[in-house]
Amino acid sequence: VEEVLPPGFDAVHALELWGSIYFAEIGAAESEAVERAQAIELGLSPESNEPILRGAAAGVNASLRRYAAMIDERDHIAFAWERFFDDWDVLICPPSPFTAPEHSEKGPPIVIDGEATPYGVSLDAYTMPFNLTGHPGIVLPLGITDGGSPFGYQVVTRRWDDARLLSIAQTLAQVTG
Repeated sequence: VEEVLPPGFDAVHALELWGSIYFAEIGAAESEAVERAQAIELGLSPESNEPILRGAAAGVNASLRRYAAMIDERDHIAFAWERFFDDWDVLICPPSPFTAPEHSEKGPPIVIDGEATPYGVSLDAYTMPFNLTGHPGIVLPLGITDGGSPFGYQVVTRRWDDARLLSIAQTLAQVTG
């Protein structure tokens, strides 16, 4: 898959940027004091192991100039994906790096293959880049592991091509059952 991704695409950076934009937008409706208190409560920190929380820390009390720079950076990533879709009709990829884990409270790391993985990275790593760029995606079920965990695949197309995505998803669902 890495061979066909847009040149220079960095998924970790995309997660950080999504966190920055998200928190800047949420925080804009609050006073600076309330926004800071929320950041502390959520454990936002530039040193966080979780890219979304690291990015969100950068979005705290963001100026309009900083917010505009974030949006500009997001647009560059979106345009890189649009160029990707000039050569490819669709991207089919996993929705996450593993099958569905046991449900847990949001926040604590999830243990995957014996390693603690930050919650947001583990669940959102493969879908968040498209949440950031606005590319439509859909996750379809594919099966159940021997251990009973469901797994599926994600289908993504170019921006504003939702009808085509649904048509492709319908065809793929017929093929995969």
